[in-house]
Amino acid sequence: MKVQEVIDLINNKDDIYSIYMAENYIKGKVVAEHQDLDEHRWYSIATRVFEVEDGFVGVRGPYQSFSEMQDWFDIAVDCGGVGAFEVEPIPSVYYKRK
Repeated sequence: MKVQEVIDLINNKDDIYSIYMAENYIKGKVVAEHQDLDEHRWYSIATRVFEVEDGFVGVRGPYQSFSEMQDWFDIAVDCGGVGAFEVEPIPSVYYKRK
């Protein structure tokens, strides 16, 4: 799948309520998880990044629920749903102990 195909597919489907549900439609490799984490009282939303044929796609939406009373649909309605967009990698340097 290409970047624009994934973006169009995810943004135009009405039955995707979490980043896990979106993953079922994407033919690509997950390269980053829990990016731009935003925690609320009953749920968390984050961005998961996929590498596809011609680039990288971020999918943002609910990824964690802290409530037994809400399902993914309820959370998606509250937080605005799931969305896909093109992203680019930013190299960074990490240091570890010797």
